Amino acid sequence: MPNVAVLFWAFRFMVGIGFFFIALFIAAFYWASKRDLNRPLLLRMAFFSLPLPWIAAELGWIVSEYGRQPWTIEGVLPTFLSVSSVSVGQVTFSLIGFVIFYSTLAVVDVFLLTRYIRLGPEFVFAPKPKPGQGGPQTGPGAPVPGAPGLQLRAGPPKPPAQNPKAG
Repeated sequence: MPNVAVLFWAFRFMVGIGFFFIALFIAAFYWASKRDLNRPLLLRMAFFSLPLPWIAAELGWIVSEYGRQPWTIEGVLPTFLSVSSVSVGQVTFSLIGFVIFYSTLAVVDVFLLTRYIRLGPEFVFAPKPKPGQGGPQTGPGAPVPGAPGLQLRAGPPKPPAQNPKAG
């Protein structure tokens, strides 16, 4: 028989983490909609919550695997019925596919994170200047902060001008 206390508490902590994240996201959405994310408690909670999704996933794995395995051993579910019929080649192929897919996602994620971190919050949350008041240059042709040599543009590039004499 499985150790019921381990399963009981692993499930409760997993669900508790899920409800904590729901509350955290509601609070973050509320303050973000008011454009007031400078809340030290909210920011600390978000920062210290970074490992919680991994912990919740591991607790879910404990609940599913720890609770299932003893039944095969005890004879309630015969071992030959609990073994997968998937070949080694199929498992290897799917594992390689997952590794390639998630590695690609990780590279794209790191690229996007570093790009937007370099731009900084001033670029994302910069107030739009009123017409005629000057302020930071934000229209087409404006330099992109944190990305020297780049400029903002408004839409696709224009085609080269036609020479009317060359017709």
